[in-house]
Amino acid sequence: MKRLLLAAILLTSVTFCIGCGAGAIPKKSLEEKQVLFDDTMAKMTARNYPAAKEAAMQALAGGGLTADQASEVSLVLIESSIRTGDLDGAAKELPNALMNSMDQAKVYTLQAMLARKRGNEAEAAAAMEKAVQINPESVFPE
Repeated sequence: MKRLLLAAILLTSVTFCIGCGAGAIPKKSLEEKQVLFDDTMAKMTARNYPAAKEAAMQALAGGGLTADQASEVSLVLIESSIRTGDLDGAAKELPNALMNSMDQAKVYTLQAMLARKRGNEAEAAAAMEKAVQINPESVFPE
């Protein structure tokens, strides 16, 4: 009986995400997510901000990215939103990035960028100061 119970638990943990109960992500879906991640980063590197924003939204939809990838794509979504004038969209994403991003200095840099675009120089300066405290090599955004 114990073996049967153990086998059922192992099968369940392999088939379903223990934390959320969602089904395991098929290999094809993982490969597609990697392609979306790579596409997002390439578009951002090329400074094609509208395309990077769209790719980031697609990459984040439905999970499947690693925590590092999701963190990077989230930052791309915020920056591309700011650069395409979707300041409300960027502001909506910032709190989640502050809680979950691996690169807090970058989050504060983006917060400074958003504040500056909104004309709030004091908030921009405070956010940039936090970024520099975390990473002295932080650069104020364009």
